[in-house]
Amino acid sequence: MVQDFEEVRKSLGIKQWIVMAHSFGGILATAYSTAHPDAIKAMVYLNCTVNIDSSATSGIKHAVTLLEKKGKTYPELTNDTFPLLQRWGQAFGKLREEDLFYGLMFNSRENFQYHDSVTLVYGKEWDFGNKVWGYKEYFADFIPATARINCPVLIIAGTKDYTIGIRHPELMRFPNKQIKYLEGGHALYFENQKNLYNAVKPFIIKYGRPKTK
Repeated sequence: MVQDFEEVRKSLGIKQWIVMAHSFGGILATAYSTAHPDAIKAMVYLNCTVNIDSSATSGIKHAVTLLEKKGKTYPELTNDTFPLLQRWGQAFGKLREEDLFYGLMFNSRENFQYHDSVTLVYGKEWDFGNKVWGYKEYFADFIPATARINCPVLIIAGTKDYTIGIRHPELMRFPNKQIKYLEGGHALYFENQKNLYNAVKPFIIKYGRPKTK
């Protein structure tokens, strides 16, 4: 996929561009900018992870909290003798069974149902998010790599994004970064469009302008 990004850039004749990533796209953006630093002016990380294990731990913890509020306890979810990603998948499954899954990512059940329906129109086989788990490369720790990326980076995070982890942006070590928290969960582009636009626009204008001599 890193090669795909670079081939698209070259095909479009773009010397440098601003890269915006979402969710596990943070891993892709980090890998891309590490491989092609000269191709990037700046980056926006929108509800991004750079360490799947950290995000899985956050998701499980909040899933347990949501389930306990409904009087449901599942000790296996916090039993670290079982693989982390296995427990993460189980936590997602339990939340769906109890109709609580929206609490990880969205402000309301209705927003989650509408958002999910968009994917279902095309069928789950077209949902790239479901294909990720088969690639071991995604499960490396990309936090150290962020320390070597020197371009300006805007990190946008949701105050209720337990899928990624509320404090996850603080793990990112970009030397030239700024962090902005917006009210909402994992789908700020859907639930908080206006504030997201206003948060990103000044950054894009500042770093998207051609350099003057």
